[in-house]
Amino acid sequence: MHVGHKLATSFSISRPDGTLCTLAEVAEEKDLGVILTSDLKAGRQYREAARKAMNVLQTIKRHFTRLDILIRNRQSQRNYFANFTS
Repeated sequence: MHVGHKLATSFSISRPDGTLCTLAEVAEEKDLGVILTSDLKAGRQYREAARKAMNVLQTIKRHFTRLDILIRNRQSQRNYFANFTS
């Protein structure tokens, strides 16, 4: 990833057998949970954080929706059986 310049550079590392391996150039990289892009804009980081937050909210909503259904069913059962006992 190039930050701050457009110069064509390449990097390589040597393997244990002595051959050179050229590293591929990437446009973005995730390091310690932070997404870094070559233009240093934070838009992708914000989108990923918002996506994760929406997933958590959807899980909470799904749980409480099921809980509401269970509560309503119990209340309707109580009301149904209360009619027979009175």
